[in-house]
Amino acid sequence: MLDAAQIAGWNCLRLLNETTAVALCYGIYKADLPEQTEKPRLVAFVDMGYTTLQASIVAFNKGKLKMVATACDPLLGGRDFDHLILDAMRDDYQKRYKLDSYSTTKAKLRLKAECEKAKKLMSSNVQPIPIGLECFLNDMDVNGKMSRADFEELTKPLLERMRNTIENLLKEA
Repeated sequence: MLDAAQIAGWNCLRLLNETTAVALCYGIYKADLPEQTEKPRLVAFVDMGYTTLQASIVAFNKGKLKMVATACDPLLGGRDFDHLILDAMRDDYQKRYKLDSYSTTKAKLRLKAECEKAKKLMSSNVQPIPIGLECFLNDMDVNGKMSRADFEELTKPLLERMRNTIENLLKEA
């Protein structure tokens, strides 16, 4: 990374990981942080990426930040939630329509995109989210749905891993 910056003609002073960069951005614009002589404000940052979960607790004073604790699960991300929805819908479509959603790459990718969209909609809706595709396989329209409660039940093991990562972070802090 430093070599790439040098080739581009940049004077790179330091590399930061994502959570440190987010904390720095947060602290720069906060006008109400405690003075240097006061007790620092502790703030938690949680980054659930596509492949990795990262979390940090940062202590802030005016003009200063200190990373207090960091925890991560490098094998837990949004894609894991997507795959569980995808597998559940595949099973549902197999039972109801006798279609194998994984029989062609195109079908699997179309269903995956629809499942990712449903996951995002479930974060802000309690109503069941429709997961359907027109002319899916053999020119057949398929329809399914998933509620947030079903999603939470389906992803319980992943949510537990997330909880464990956050608890480890809090213990470290």
